[in-house]
This record gives sequence, C-alpha cells and structure tokens, in this order.
Amino acid sequence: MPIINFLLQYAEHLGYLAVYGLITGSSFGLPIPEDATLLVAGYAASQHYIKLPLLMIVAVLGILTGDNLGFYIGRKYKNDIHGMLFKHGHKIFLTAEKVNKIYMTFRKHPDWTIFLSRFVVGLRFIAPLIAGSSGMRWREFFLFNLIGALFVGTLIPLAGWYFGANLAMISKFVKDFYLIITIIAVAIIIPAIFMYQKKRRATAAKKGL
Repeated sequence: MPIINFLLQYAEHLGYLAVYGLITGSSFGLPIPEDATLLVAGYAASQHYIKLPLLMIVAVLGILTGDNLGFYIGRKYKNDIHGMLFKHGHKIFLTAEKVNKIYMTFRKHPDWTIFLSRFVVGLRFIAPLIAGSSGMRWREFFLFNLIGALFVGTLIPLAGWYFGANLAMISKFVKDFYLIITIIAVAIIIPAIFMYQKKRRATAAKKGL
C-alpha cells in the first residue's frame, strides 16, 4: 500500500525522532492518529527499519511528554480551560452535559480516569487538561499516566510488530478462511437452490391440478 510504504520510508530516515514527535503531538491534541502511528511503527520494527524495544521506550516518552504538557497548560490556564471546554466542546463532540459528566467522574475517580483515558480516543487529550485544571497533584497524575502510557506504548507497537512478523502466516490464514467460507457457502446455497426449485415445481404442479 502506498501510504504504508511512505510511512516506512519516513520511519527509516527519521526513525525514533519521527515517532516521538508524532506521538507527542497526538497526545497533546494535534489531529494525528496515535494508534495508527504506533501500529505502523511496530510494523516498521518487524521489517527491521527500527528496533522494537527502543520504539516502545520512545513511544512511552512521547505519550508522557504530550500528556504532561496538557497537564501543565490545564494548571496554568485553569479558568480558560473550563470556559473553553464548555463553550467549544461541541466542536469535538463534547456537549456541556458530557463535559459535566467527565468532571464529575474525574472528581470521584481521578486516578482511574487518567489511566483509562489513554484507551479512549478524544478523552486521552482532554483528561490531562482536566487533571491540571482540577488541581490534581502532579505526582498522582504522573503515576497513573505512566501506567497507561506503558500499556499503550508497548502493546500497540507489539501488535503492529506481530502483524508484520507473521504477515505470511496471517495472509495464508485469511486465504484459507475465505476458501473454507466459500466451500461452506457453496455447500449450503446449491442444495438450497435445488430444494427451492423442487418446491416451486411441486407448487406449480398442484396449481395445475
């Protein structure tokens, strides 16, 4: 695929710096697909463009950098963040009601909200801002953000690496799967057609009588 070839060339020339920049920007709220970036980077590692262990470290650092920037901005511009989310949240599909629910959930379970937000697209950018603007202690934020970053920054690249390393096997499995489905479909459809034709002829014969 052209897009994958382009990204692989990008990874080969800029490598870890590219991954770090993209993941930092994504975590900070730029419109960059974080999961897709990590999957492609993992695939690049399977093709020996970059090394998987170093990729994981860089991915975790990128996530932590972007999220901590968000936390800092949330703390520094507390009142502005509140107003911005309520006034412009609808532009990113966050109504005032949803923003209120996020704040209520955050007040009850700030630690788990930070951790789980890493797995929810959209919320992963907003959660650090809310954490900073809500007065959450940085140490607590960093701990649960680190746990979430370790999960995302290792498991998603690993999935991309596994896909690339086992591409031939996966392709064979897909081909075999489609062959089996085709055989089953033919085995069901052909008898069904014969039965339908037989029933139709029997119905026509009865009407002829």
